[in-house]
Amino acid sequence: MQKPLLYQLLFLVAFLLSILPARASHIIGGEISYRPFPNDPRRYYVTAKLYRDRSYNTSPDFANEITLYCRKSNCATADPDNFTANLGRTSSTTIGPTTDLRVFSGEVTLPSLGNWTLSLAEENRSYGIFNLSESHNYGMYVDAELRLDPSIGAANTSPVFTSDIVPYISGNQFHRFSFSTFDADGDSLVYQMISPQGASRVAPCPRAIPVTPSPHFTINPATGELSTGSFTLVLGYYVMAARVEEYRRVSGQWIKIGSVMRDMMYRTWAGANQNPAFTALAVGNTSHPLDQTIRVNPGRKLELKLDAADPNSGSVLRFSSEATAILPGLSLQSLPNNQVRLTWNVPATLPLGRYRIPVTVSDNTSPTNGTEVRTLTILVTSQILATTSFRLPTQVAAYPTPFREQVQFQLSQPGSRSLLVVDGLGRAVAQLTSRPDGSVTWRPTPTLAPGLYLARTADGQEQARLLRE
Repeated sequence: MQKPLLYQLLFLVAFLLSILPARASHIIGGEISYRPFPNDPRRYYVTAKLYRDRSYNTSPDFANEITLYCRKSNCATADPDNFTANLGRTSSTTIGPTTDLRVFSGEVTLPSLGNWTLSLAEENRSYGIFNLSESHNYGMYVDAELRLDPSIGAANTSPVFTSDIVPYISGNQFHRFSFSTFDADGDSLVYQMISPQGASRVAPCPRAIPVTPSPHFTINPATGELSTGSFTLVLGYYVMAARVEEYRRVSGQWIKIGSVMRDMMYRTWAGANQNPAFTALAVGNTSHPLDQTIRVNPGRKLELKLDAADPNSGSVLRFSSEATAILPGLSLQSLPNNQVRLTWNVPATLPLGRYRIPVTVSDNTSPTNGTEVRTLTILVTSQILATTSFRLPTQVAAYPTPFREQVQFQLSQPGSRSLLVVDGLGRAVAQLTSRPDGSVTWRPTPTLAPGLYLARTADGQEQARLLRE
């Protein structure tokens, strides 16, 4: 071949490579949140978080501006009010040995009332994701739903994820992380795993992709805590997604007013390091089970002290909580002897309800730290709290709330225990028995009237509020 022709072919190849869309193998995950502007219910400040993998190549990155797709109704209908907006990069931080966090924000004004979806379409996903066939051919889709409707009361502020720790699997051990959120309005939240979806800038509407559920993680519907069950360790990358739906009681009815979601890729490897774990909790000077609700009144100071341990000798533990930058009045202080103190000066104006606080303990193993994220549940209540040794019944979170056909909850201890369900007048309507693992399911008859019911153990130590719509 003559040299001029060879140079021409090389130039052509280089040109074609330069115009082909880049495979964004740096994508780990993403999420969107929003909050309204004061006195302007149609104007919202939108924040998008995108997680970037820099373990193999540090050059691919997200642009300085990304496109937010704002649509009303579903994608099958082209609504004339649909529009796009640009979100600009506001911060870039490193949150792990191989993970960067990019934050984008901007303002949008919604032109009309209705149910809105704010979404991103980032392309493309990484190669070789085990539970997504041909993963590099699909973009990442994340959204946040918003109901713009004066009848729901104050303009809605979306839930905000309170832990940026990217989950992982190291060996066959138990793992615990958190997808919990903070809702500034005190709305009722329900967590669920969903199928990741695909989208592209050419076709930004969500579409089904050939993905199978995460073989490792399940989510607690009431708290957003992620945990592993039994699994077979297969090394590689996987993807999962979760949605947080929020409900508000309006004129005696529970109405869905919005949602947020998180799409996240995670890695499994055959690590020998054992994860640290939280071992004890004290509320003030009183020991308290880690998995039981903690009560506090608005305007009061709550002090929590947690102990942690690491099965690997010589490990140095450190503590953190991204929630300190999100929950007003929350602070964290590391203490000697593998202890940490959380202090929450609960705002007097904070809406009553349940709030989740994730706390992280990590060791100093190299190259990858062992980590556990524990999710604490705080009930902010106007009830006068007992100052004597009398023990109030432990409130057990039920899900879904509200429910229609069936409702579930988990007692603190395993074993078969009898429970009585009563209505608002104290009349017995059902007798239940917990399963050996402590879980309880109630399927009332279709003729049972909507309303608030109470399920209480025979010893009166645990109870669950069950709201049927």
